[in-house]
Amino acid sequence: MKTYLFTIISFLISVISCSTTSKIEQYGSMHAAIGRQQHQGRVSLNNFTNSKDYIGIGAIEKLEGEVTIINGDVIATIVNESGEAVPLETQKKTQATMLIATKVKSWKEIKVDKDMSKQDFEIWLSEKVENETPQSKKSLMFKVKGDFINLHTHVINGACPVHAHLNKIPLPPHKKPYKKFLNRQKGLMVGIFAPNSTGRLTHPGTNIHTHIVFKNLNGKNITGHIESSGIAKGSILYLPKV
Repeated sequence: MKTYLFTIISFLISVISCSTTSKIEQYGSMHAAIGRQQHQGRVSLNNFTNSKDYIGIGAIEKLEGEVTIINGDVIATIVNESGEAVPLETQKKTQATMLIATKVKSWKEIKVDKDMSKQDFEIWLSEKVENETPQSKKSLMFKVKGDFINLHTHVINGACPVHAHLNKIPLPPHKKPYKKFLNRQKGLMVGIFAPNSTGRLTHPGTNIHTHIVFKNLNGKNITGHIESSGIAKGSILYLPKV
């Protein structure tokens, strides 16, 4: 009997230890923060610096900038008075109005074998999620390291330019975002693959919500929301091991 119980307990422990990804944490939603203008702070960014496994994306309270979390490091970017994207040194009081995050202990690497447009990448990513992570619930965080082609990115500055464009809402000068187009840029994409999540996690017409982290001319990491981007051959897709 003791041997039987020991075997069962050992099996349960092994099953639990095989899980390398925690539940996705969500604070706020795109509809609430952007559509309804309920963009108050909901969670301290300092909460995500206590583990090197944290990965996430979000927006600073009052929609005053972008946030990306990678390996427990919080990278926050705002728009200064000159209209440039600059790093924000986050403090304990700095909060996000919307944030999606999870802990991932181990990653599976998949090489990108050809240049892909944004649309082609979404289709390819969906196939890889289906094939490589069959036990997942099909909504998961991912990252891509490499070169990005025809990259359109922005940093919000009190309002979302994508929402404004879709709804034909003019933005006042003091809420103009930082926008950048780059033919080719090395960096790290961090995102969530979330089918059927329009308004909650994604903008209309897409199953992914992604940010990019790259170095500015001063060698500082900045992050921005990706409006669209292709992926270059040789880049590496990282999916959580499940």
